[in-house]
Amino acid sequence: MRGLWKAFDGSERTFSFAEKVAMVVSAIGISVFALSISYAAIAYKKDKEAYLFELQALRARSVAMQFRAALMEQRSNAILIATKNELPSASEVGASRLPEKNETFVVRSDAPDLRKKMSPTLPVLPSHLILYRSAQGELLASPLKELNFPQQDGTLFAVSASGELIFSSGNQAPSGLNLDKRPSVQTALESGLSESTTLVVSQGQDWVFSYREIPETNVFVFAEAPLETVMEPFYRAVEIWLFYGLAIVLVGGFIGFIATKNIVKPARLAAQYLSQLTQGDYSVKPDYKSKDEFLAVFSGIQFLAESILKRDNRLGYLRNGLETILQDSATWSTELDTSEFHRACARLCGRVLHVLQPSAIGCANEHVNEVFSAFNFELSEGIFWSSSTQGKLEIPVLSRDGKLLMTIGIYGIDESKMWPETQQITKYLSEAVRDYYERRSSFQLKLIQTQQASEMAIAASIQDRLITFPHSVPNTEIAYHWIPANDVGGDWLAAFYDERKNVLRFFLGDATGHGIAPALVTAVVAGAVQTFYRVKSPAQELSGVSLKDETQLLQELSVELNSVVCEASKKRLGSGEQEIGMTMLMGCLDCRTGKLLLCNMGHPLPVFIGQNSKSEEEIASILSFSYLGSESFQVPAISEIALNPNSGILLFSDGLIENYDGNLKKRWMRRRASQSQSARDTLNSILKEYQTIGKEHGQQSDDVSLLAITWKGN
Repeated sequence: MRGLWKAFDGSERTFSFAEKVAMVVSAIGISVFALSISYAAIAYKKDKEAYLFELQALRARSVAMQFRAALMEQRSNAILIATKNELPSASEVGASRLPEKNETFVVRSDAPDLRKKMSPTLPVLPSHLILYRSAQGELLASPLKELNFPQQDGTLFAVSASGELIFSSGNQAPSGLNLDKRPSVQTALESGLSESTTLVVSQGQDWVFSYREIPETNVFVFAEAPLETVMEPFYRAVEIWLFYGLAIVLVGGFIGFIATKNIVKPARLAAQYLSQLTQGDYSVKPDYKSKDEFLAVFSGIQFLAESILKRDNRLGYLRNGLETILQDSATWSTELDTSEFHRACARLCGRVLHVLQPSAIGCANEHVNEVFSAFNFELSEGIFWSSSTQGKLEIPVLSRDGKLLMTIGIYGIDESKMWPETQQITKYLSEAVRDYYERRSSFQLKLIQTQQASEMAIAASIQDRLITFPHSVPNTEIAYHWIPANDVGGDWLAAFYDERKNVLRFFLGDATGHGIAPALVTAVVAGAVQTFYRVKSPAQELSGVSLKDETQLLQELSVELNSVVCEASKKRLGSGEQEIGMTMLMGCLDCRTGKLLLCNMGHPLPVFIGQNSKSEEEIASILSFSYLGSESFQVPAISEIALNPNSGILLFSDGLIENYDGNLKKRWMRRRASQSQSARDTLNSILKEYQTIGKEHGQQSDDVSLLAITWKGN
């Protein structure tokens, strides 16, 4: 389309949007106007009969009214037709009947019979008379004066009820004296209607006629005209309407086009200016000097561009500040000490808030308050900055739960002149410092967890090694099971077989608490037990077992273990841990005779395995003394029990009967153990019941240890 036309100033260009709109609107206006005229013409063509009939009816009514008025005027001057003679008959006057009272008839006056009966006093009569019968019944008559109606296309004429022509007017007036055979007259006289309009065809031409009967007369007035003659004024009006309407639309479109052209130029300039603004060029200024509405528009756009430029510069400052915060804070090591961290934070504040031109930057936490120079970020000596110092902006650094971690002070600034972007940067800065605190805290937490996991693994490994049992013992069956509540526990169980004396020494202890601390106490106890017997046992082999010696060894060992637990507990208390105590049930079994020695230090009593008439009394005789780790420790007594073949004892920690709300009852364990002769069967039966209960309750809360020993006999 380029080069399609030239503007009025001679420059070659394409149509602008506004110009296209003006032309389209003009074309639409012309089209709508033409369609409206066409619709009107079509609508009229469809209803032309109603229009033409109404037009002719108006003409007929008008002439009838004029004719009736003339009759009324002339009958007032009517003279008596006959005073002494006999009144004429209807046939004599050429009428179907004579008028009744107050009626007026028009008849022909040249009838011979009528002239004979006329009074000699009447003047020479014209061709028609007006007959009128008064209210008294007198018949009056008067010559019909000449009527003057305007000459026009077609014809206007009046006839009597018998079809006699009374008068006619027009360029196509009928010439006959009697028109009863004329199509329009014949139609009117036969219809019986007082008024009608219709279309007839006469001599190959369409005629529109309308007639009206004058009330109280025998006169019918007709108006006839060719169809083309009647339509000619309408066609002429339509042509004039179309011509002037089209001319008005064209003139209006041209004026609109000229007016639009004056708007297009500044609008195009505004579009170019806005296009440059959208591309980021805010330095351009529009060259528009006309003092009109567009000048205000361009001024507003220029002000907007300047505001955007300022805003863009500030957003660039915000973007650069955010990038600096993210880059610098990401490099802060989690191992920085407080002073180094404060200096790094002050250096970052100085970089991102340089637009404020601060004089100093302070960093304060719960313990340290340091102020740095805003130039070299070294500690400012001899300067005291307080919260009351003028020109100070405080940036609090809060944890996610609202705890104050640190306060950053920016000194020597005017806070009222701060940009919103600068305030946003201070928010980003506070979040970055908070994230650093969280990162350092998370690192330290992971370090502690790693150390704890390592310690836990070491403790678990040590504890597994401390739980030791001999592979085989003569005449003796041993079964044990250990279920810690955590990775490591406070329970310890072990057994040692002394081949020289044919003695099985066994131990089951339960330290208070869970985790590493109780596990370490049990490790110390286990080491102390092994060391004690290494030192105290005689080097030479013995031919038999002295129960007195074993009793003494158990009592000495109890005293030694109490000292060990007390010392370990005190060391743990120094690091903030709670006091640790330990219960223990230990003893020895002579594998040749079945003699059993038991030493109880605060531990639950064991359950007897197998049938023995004295089992209940013997178990009850195992006295419970002070637990290990007690300052007022009492040396326990040693209980002696003689086992029958296929009998023994079951040792257990209190977690077995206290876990799961104590659903595993000790009396059930005693009954179950008394029905068995095997350490393995007894332990499996009780363990199965415990695990069944555990499936309904979930995680156990305390360690569980079981040790079953039965003597098979010689």
